[in-house]
Amino acid sequence: MIHVLVKIKKYTLISLLLICMVLLSLSGLGMPACAGRDVVAGQSPGAVLLPRPDEGREISWSGAAGDGAWSNPGNWEGGRVPGPGDTACLVSPAPDARVDAAFGGVVAGLVLGADYAGTLRLERSLRVQGDLEMAGSTLQGGDEGLDVDGAVRVSGGLLVTPAGADMNVFTMDIAAPGVVRLGANGKLNLSGGGQPLTGNGLLDTTTYRPNSVEYTGAATADLGAAAPATVLPEFSRADALALDSGENNLYAAVIDPAGAYAYFGTYTSPGIIVKVNLVTFTRVGALTLNSGENNLSSAVIDPAGAYAYFGTYTSPGIVVKVNLASFTRVGALTLNSGENNLHAAVIDPAGAYAYFGTFTRPGAHVVKVELATLTRVDALTLSNPEDPLWTAVMDPAGEYAYFATGLNPGIVIQVGLDPFTRTAALALNPEENYLYSAAIDPAGEYAYFGTQMANPGIVVQVGLDPFTRTAALTLEAEVQLGCAVIDPAGEYAYFGVEQSPGIVVQVNLANFTRAAALTLNAGENNLRIAAIDPAGEYAYFGTLTSPGIVVKIELEGGGTAKVYLPVVIRSVP
Repeated sequence: MIHVLVKIKKYTLISLLLICMVLLSLSGLGMPACAGRDVVAGQSPGAVLLPRPDEGREISWSGAAGDGAWSNPGNWEGGRVPGPGDTACLVSPAPDARVDAAFGGVVAGLVLGADYAGTLRLERSLRVQGDLEMAGSTLQGGDEGLDVDGAVRVSGGLLVTPAGADMNVFTMDIAAPGVVRLGANGKLNLSGGGQPLTGNGLLDTTTYRPNSVEYTGAATADLGAAAPATVLPEFSRADALALDSGENNLYAAVIDPAGAYAYFGTYTSPGIIVKVNLVTFTRVGALTLNSGENNLSSAVIDPAGAYAYFGTYTSPGIVVKVNLASFTRVGALTLNSGENNLHAAVIDPAGAYAYFGTFTRPGAHVVKVELATLTRVDALTLSNPEDPLWTAVMDPAGEYAYFATGLNPGIVIQVGLDPFTRTAALALNPEENYLYSAAIDPAGEYAYFGTQMANPGIVVQVGLDPFTRTAALTLEAEVQLGCAVIDPAGEYAYFGVEQSPGIVVQVNLANFTRAAALTLNAGENNLRIAAIDPAGEYAYFGTLTSPGIVVKIELEGGGTAKVYLPVVIRSVP
């Protein structure tokens, strides 16, 4: 080394500068991979930055071949599959990608940009010889290992580590709103010196238990205290109430504003309304409706909690008025011919009018009903193919209602309430189809629509001002999102799944990620309807079973709680 330094001193200053420039170009230092992206925005102070290896060419994913396979040259710009010397870049609104079994399994670097619209799934082991950088989208680990020789930097999106296998990294930095979620029976191995785990994002070790974090290196700080170690609020199945024989297939529900009682409507002939005391969580009564008032498929309750209104799935549709104080049927309104199958309903904040959407095609209708007199005052006939109407939400200001269709792709129709007119329609993306469930945040900024036919299910976020599709969240194994509620704080949404047994999926609305999922007990199948108490402590999900079952879910909302990770620290010389 001394001889080399002596030789360098013999060069002129100009020669020395030329040598430095050549060395810099050969090393690739200062030359960002996937130029033009912003993958480390929000990176935490103190994140360990490693020099890049020679990452060769940057090869961008296009997905043009349509099969999603990394091994197919037709899916990469330039027709070249990235190899051990290349950086794979997923940085455009391209489709889903999968690291398939035929791919070689090694790249120099990997980048998922903020504008990448797809999901990257690992179907085999993958080694990244340099850095892995994420600013958005989802990287879904498989059941084989993921090795990153350099740094992992997650500034956005969701990285799910392999299940039943290890993810080996040198250092990891998670910057909010980025999320790293450990897979079931997986392990995150950190080997970098100093403080290898940094950031203010979320490291989720609780959704898929058991799992662990192991650190082997020369630590300069307590890893457990330094890590971005937060867990999502737990939610759990608190209880279940089986109804009486014949009280089958719970398809409509409301909760009174005091949170004392819930009312569940059955999809039976005739329909039955079952009253449940939420304090004692007991069935306290049932009201059987008149002949022909069949198949209760929608419901609203007035703000005072004096009356509830149930819509029937009949031809024509019928709106049945129920006095909740006396728990009696006090009236019914039969709609006009063709205004059939009242599958969706909303009520304005003043409780003056309710709006019922019909499950008809061609030509769905939105029918306006004055509640004080229980009279039909107007109706809109929508254009084909804006039908049939499956679900609806009302904005908190009472200016617009939003009705969603059972189409592929789904359409969300904005209806102005004063004057009563169709004001806009928003077609969603392909596969965002058959919108069967919906919820709106308390601020009225976003509505969320769940799909019925997409596999896996998709939750679509729609901005209401301006009225536009803003994001979509693809779930994991959950299909057929039958119902949805949002807590009063607007922090989490809960989607009930029509599977056997039913599943409740928790969605974090702040970073729009799948936070957790709760599988119910055997027999608690096909969650079709949900209601949440005004305090946001419990949600109640009704099943499509005989008899129906009401499942009580305890919600521990209100932010995240810091915990120490299950860390094993092994110091090395």
